[in-house]
Amino acid sequence: MSVRGAVTEAKFSEALQFANDSSENSKLQRRHSKALSLSSLSDESSKDTNFKAFSNEACRDVERELEALKARLHVLQRRRQHQNTSQDTITPCKIKMQGASVGPGKIDHALMSISSSAPLIETNYSSTVSTLSKAQQEAEAVADQVATTLKKCDQLLLRAKSCDTTCASSVNKLEDCIQQKSNAITVPNSYRLSDSAASDVSSIGWDGKYSLASEDQEALLGQKVASVKRFAARCHRNIAVSNSKIALHQQQTQAAYLKELQRKFESKKQITLMALREKYETETKALVKAKMEEFEDEEASAVKMTREALIDERNRALEEIQTSHNAVLEECITQLSLQTEREKKELLNRLQDERSRMLIQIQSDNDSSLRRWEVEQRDKLEKEMYEHREAAVATALQSQEERTAVLKQEIQASHVKKEEEELQKLKKALAFGAHAQLQQLRKLLETEHIEKVQDIENEARLALDKELENLKQMLQRSYQEQQEQLKRDLDKKTRVAVMDLHDTMQIAQRDSLNALRAEAEQHKAQALASFRQESELKCRKELQELEQSLQQEMSAKLRQLERNHIEECELKLEQLRTRAVNLHARELEAKRSRMIQCKNVLLDEATAFLTFDNKLSDDYRNKAHLVDKSAAAHLSELKKHLSKELARYVTVMVSEFDELAEEHQILVAKITESTQLYLSFKRQCGVFEAQTAELSSGIETLNEQLQRKDAVCKELYLANEALLKRVQTPATETSMVKGET
Repeated sequence: MSVRGAVTEAKFSEALQFANDSSENSKLQRRHSKALSLSSLSDESSKDTNFKAFSNEACRDVERELEALKARLHVLQRRRQHQNTSQDTITPCKIKMQGASVGPGKIDHALMSISSSAPLIETNYSSTVSTLSKAQQEAEAVADQVATTLKKCDQLLLRAKSCDTTCASSVNKLEDCIQQKSNAITVPNSYRLSDSAASDVSSIGWDGKYSLASEDQEALLGQKVASVKRFAARCHRNIAVSNSKIALHQQQTQAAYLKELQRKFESKKQITLMALREKYETETKALVKAKMEEFEDEEASAVKMTREALIDERNRALEEIQTSHNAVLEECITQLSLQTEREKKELLNRLQDERSRMLIQIQSDNDSSLRRWEVEQRDKLEKEMYEHREAAVATALQSQEERTAVLKQEIQASHVKKEEEELQKLKKALAFGAHAQLQQLRKLLETEHIEKVQDIENEARLALDKELENLKQMLQRSYQEQQEQLKRDLDKKTRVAVMDLHDTMQIAQRDSLNALRAEAEQHKAQALASFRQESELKCRKELQELEQSLQQEMSAKLRQLERNHIEECELKLEQLRTRAVNLHARELEAKRSRMIQCKNVLLDEATAFLTFDNKLSDDYRNKAHLVDKSAAAHLSELKKHLSKELARYVTVMVSEFDELAEEHQILVAKITESTQLYLSFKRQCGVFEAQTAELSSGIETLNEQLQRKDAVCKELYLANEALLKRVQTPATETSMVKGET
């Protein structure tokens, strides 16, 4: 019976050890798969998985693991119940052996009861063996289920199969060594117990057959009862020790499983949090980009509004300057006209005085001859003056028309040449820049330039047409008035000539009159030439001074406007640059924080793995009391491999950070280049605006010169008419005096 109990105890311990080994194998496989999954975190973190499905799968895996652990605990509880039933079968035998120490008659009864209870013990032994085999099968099934669930949980992170195979082989070697040593320890004890029990039983049987004296039999029976009690105590001790060991081992395994589950749940929770952070960061980036686009549109609209306001202000300033200069010119022209009129009046007064004196002298000499001669010469002079006036008016009109046509052609040719030269320069300079922006700027400049040129040309044409029409109307009116006056004068003169036909003139009087007239004409021509030269010099000086002042004021105002515009553009560009740099720095900081978090997660998992490995190695040392050098070397290699993987991951992170820094530098360089191009384009636009302003000012000056020349022509024409009238008035007076006499 003791041999069978020892055998059952040995088989039961082997079954427990097999179940523990299976659980440890599954635990090691799970640990190695977790260790291998550390290197795959960097790859799987980049995948865009749905965080809800990922969290649901993680929760399901945890629930499955908990169910597997509950099944494992249930199997262990059933094993304890089987152990308790085996202890219950051993205790009746013990009680019977203790009751046999009362008397020699009862010893035989105890032996008979033991012999009679042998078949019951055999049946109990067979039942325990069958239950142990069933428990062993259930334990194997539970271990397989736990291993499969853990493998399913770790299929998400298995990436390195070679490390897994090497780790599994080393762990199997360690488990084989531990099993051999535990079997070597447990089996000899069981054999010792079985040998001692067999010797006791054999001694009992031999002494029962060959004893002769009753006293010797009693002493032997007492010794045998004591040996049976010792055997029962040893059995109880062994059972208690095995129960305590099983309970401790179950507690340790349960604690290890719970820690591992908690660590895995935390790692998955961190991964889900990282995925959520990435998703929300992408959403925030999209919102920031949308807001930036809105702000850029608003800034563009504000820039357009400011540009339009500046253009309006510039146009207003130019109009004010033009009005002020026109007023100054009008004042100068009025002053000059007043001065010329005064000088003309003085000259006319002098001429009249001289003429009156000469006429008085001539009248005193020979009034009659003068009257006749004057009548004849008046007719001739009237005819000549009439023809001369018509020819002068025709030539003046033709010359003015030719001059206006030539000026128009010259202005158009110079304007076309300048436009072609400017367009060629623009094409050559702007071909090296950004084609899209240049095309837009070119279109805007061309449209503005064409509109301005068209407006200027239209205004010039309209002004010239109006002035020509006014001149034609004035000339026609003056010509009609002169014709009417000439007709009236001719009528009067004919009447006077008819009345004075009888008067004759002498030759001396004719000569004197011719000489006087020649002298008067020479004096008149000299006075007119000097007056023309003086007026032309004064007008030229005033025009030069006015043009210089206008150019200086316009250039100063344009420079000031260009400086203000360039400063505003530079400020806006600096603001945009700072915004872009800040956004890029925020993105880099976010990526750097992600990298640091991933690194911390990896370091935490690596430290957890190493601490778990050290704990397991300490447990194995406490159980086996020996260390396998090959397993320790393999663990050190695994640590080196993990450190290498961490170093590689860190190098990858550093290289990515360097690439991001290079991209940041490239972006900053591009922004600076774009700002420089923008400033160069703005300067070119300012130059073009200055050129257009110069052209407009040149056209205005030409128009002013034409107006002044027309005014001078009108004044000269009026002066000639006034002089002719004054020359004619004394002749009419003399004729009237003669008629009266």
